[in-house]
Amino acid sequence: REDELPSPPPADARPAAEEKPVAKPAPSPAVEPAQTPTQPVRRPAVDMQALYHNAVPFALWPEVVDNLKRYSRAIGFAFEGSAAYESGDYLLIETDYEIAFELLKKSDQRDQIRRAVQEITGRVYKLGPYKLPEQKLTKDDVFSSFVDKLKAAGVSVTEEDPES
Repeated sequence: REDELPSPPPADARPAAEEKPVAKPAPSPAVEPAQTPTQPVRRPAVDMQALYHNAVPFALWPEVVDNLKRYSRAIGFAFEGSAAYESGDYLLIETDYEIAFELLKKSDQRDQIRRAVQEITGRVYKLGPYKLPEQKLTKDDVFSSFVDKLKAAGVSVTEEDPES
C-alpha cells in the first residue's frame, strides 16, 4: 500500500556525513630517548651596547653586597667597592677585581648573588659585567699619556712644536 511507511533506505544510501572515513593517525616511528636528537637552546644575542646605554645606577647594591657576605664572606669581599647598574632584566656589575667576574661565571656563586639580590629587591635579575668598551687611542693620545706619566713621576720633559 502507498500509505504504509517507506522501508529504510539501503545501506549504501546513507547520508554523506556518515560516509566520511575515520582518519587514523600515521604511526610514529618508535624512537628511544637516547636516539632523540637534542638541539642546544639558542638564546638571542644580547646587545650589550644597548644594555650599557640604558643602564642606571643601582642604589641598593651596597646592601646586596652586605647581604651576600651572609652566604660567603669571600664572594662578598670580592664585590666590595664595586658598583652595579640596572638595565631592564639585567643587573650589570662594575668592579676592578677580575675575580668578581670569574665568580659570575660559576653557576653556584651566581645563584648566591642572585639570591642575595632577590632578598633585598624582591626581583630576580640576569647578571653580567659592566665593562665599557675601551676607547681606541691614537698615537697622539698614547704619547700625551706617556708624557703625563713622565711629568707625574718628576721627569723633566721639554716639549717642542714639531712644525717649528
